Parts: sequence; C-alpha cells; structure tokens
Amino acid sequence: MPRFLTSPAAGETLAAIAAAQRLYVSTHITPDGDTIGSALGLYWALTSLGKQVRVACADPVPDIYQFLPGSELVRAQKAQADELLVIPDSSDLSRLGALYDSALFANRTLINIDHHVTNVRFGTVNWIEPRAASTAEIMVEVCDGLKVPIDDRIATCLLTGIATDTLVFRTSSTTPELLEVAARLMCAGAPLTRIVEV
Repeated sequence: MPRFLTSPAAGETLAAIAAAQRLYVSTHITPDGDTIGSALGLYWALTSLGKQVRVACADPVPDIYQFLPGSELVRAQKAQADELLVIPDSSDLSRLGALYDSALFANRTLINIDHHVTNVRFGTVNWIEPRAASTAEIMVEVCDGLKVPIDDRIATCLLTGIATDTLVFRTSSTTPELLEVAARLMCAGAPLTRIVEV
C-alpha cells in the first residue's frame, strides 16, 4: 500500500521525471548506503524507461558499496545544461560538495527527494517524507509511480539504502510497513544476507 504517493510533491516529481529524457542524479559527499543505494536504484529504474542518466558524487563510492549494481558508474561529474537535476538524500545543496555549482544550478528544475526533517527544501520540487525510514524507501514508490517493475538490481540498491539507514532494522523508524517493503525487495532478488555484511 503506497504511503507517500498521495503527496502533491510526489505527483510533481513523477511528472517532471517522466517528461525528462536526460537526468543527472547527484549523491551527497561522504556517501552512505542510502544516498548511493537511492541514486543507483533510481538510475536502473530510469534507464529501464529508456532515459539517459548520469550518477555523480564528489567522493568515491566506499569499498563496502562496490557490490552494488552500477557502482562503477558513479563519478565526480558536474551537471550539464540539458539534464533534469535530481538530488536524493541531501538536506541542503552544500552536501553535494564540489559538484554544486550555483551558476549551473540557477533557474533549473531541481527535484529534491529526502526523508530528513532537517531538509531546507532547496528544490524546485521538494518531496520530503520524514515518515520514511530512508530515502530508498521513497524510491520504491518512485518506481511504483513510474510503473517500473522492480528487478534484482533496483531491489539490491534500495534494500541497501533501507538496511543501512535503519541499522539493519533496529531503529524506531522500522515499522510493519517498512518490513513489508523490505520483504518485497527480497522477493525481487535483493540479497539481504549480503547487504547486512556492509
């Protein structure tokens, strides 16, 4: 049962992503499992729709997340003028580090998807869900909203984000609904036993 798709920001986010052909997805500096997992899960979802997507991070992907499908695609690369900007799991633009360019980001549609209550709502569209345990949990509903079947690559990336941000389901944000999402991702092929080793 979708928990977040009823948000007005969800509709705006999905419409902007659906209309774009070229997208730039940037994670935050010192990347953790949620920002990398969310970005790569989104990458696989969007490329399955035939879109051109680049994933960026100012810092290298940590060794513990190199097992994620597509981790080698994450590079320290700046946005291009014709790309839709999508920023997952960052509370403010300073979290992009050296990849943030105020001139390049000005007057651009910027999609801000996050679960942190501290998010400063820097986007043109701000889909902020403090009820979510992780940004990766929101990305599951992004896939649903775009009608993208969740395959093993998407599932692995998104379950990594969920598991790492909940300390393997030990935080107070671990709800029955979240466990249902995790079970769904496992059924789609996400290897929980491998993920919890990180």
